[in-house]
Order: sequence, then structure tokens, then C-alpha cells
Amino acid sequence: MQGILDCYAKESTNDYGAFIASGAEFAARPSRQSLNNVATNHLLGQSVIELAGDVALCETYFRAITVERIDEDLRQTDLAGRYLDRVERLEGIWQLVERVVRMDWVSSQPVQGWAAMSRFGQGSRWPDDLVYTRAEPGKP
Repeated sequence: MQGILDCYAKESTNDYGAFIASGAEFAARPSRQSLNNVATNHLLGQSVIELAGDVALCETYFRAITVERIDEDLRQTDLAGRYLDRVERLEGIWQLVERVVRMDWVSSQPVQGWAAMSRFGQGSRWPDDLVYTRAEPGKP
């Protein structure tokens, strides 16, 4: 949560349509820790940034894929859209002041298994994923 919170100015807003909140409320939202959220993959695409002094207006494309447990079934949701951000340099640090999300498309379907996945190591979430548990470079 702290890493997300650090991206936001103290006075900030997020507009996700059905969810409108401050940056602090967004960082603390319960769905981030929900056991129903099985997997998430979030990719950022190209960005256009208009910079004027200590203010930047940004448009960034995104694609997100989530897998959620609904009752006993797994459901995959694919989302694509844009973040429209206002970022300001506050006390020398660039922080989000305003984020508006605009969806371009969404689809949802039951999860279809892929047999070859069983041959790969499985990723997990903080704090158990390999990225958090592996040794620092140069240390055994």
C-alpha cells in the first residue's frame, strides 16, 4: 500500500467511474487484498506527456487482466483504457494530483485452462513471490 500511496499528492483524486476517491483511499481499497482476486497483470502502453513547468498532463494507455474467484468458478476480465493524469512537482517530488480513467473496452469470460502452464513455476503475491524472497545480487 505504501508504494502506491507515495505516488499521490496528499490532496489528490481518482475517478474510476463507479469508484471516486482520494489517492489514499485508492491505495487502501479492500479489493487489493481480496482473496477472491487470484491474479492480476497490468501493462502500461504509450504515454503522451505535456509538460509546463511543474505541471504535466499525461495520457497513458493500459491493459489489465484479472482472474477472480466468483463462488466456485474462476472468471477472467480483460480491460483496456487510458489514464488521464495531472502530475505536479510538489516540494521537488512528482506526484499524481488527479487521475481520470476512461475505459475503451472490457470483456469477461470463464477461465480456460492451459495445460502447458503446469510446466512453469507459479507466480504469487507479496510477500511470497520470488521477486521478494530471492537473495540480493552478490549474496548467497
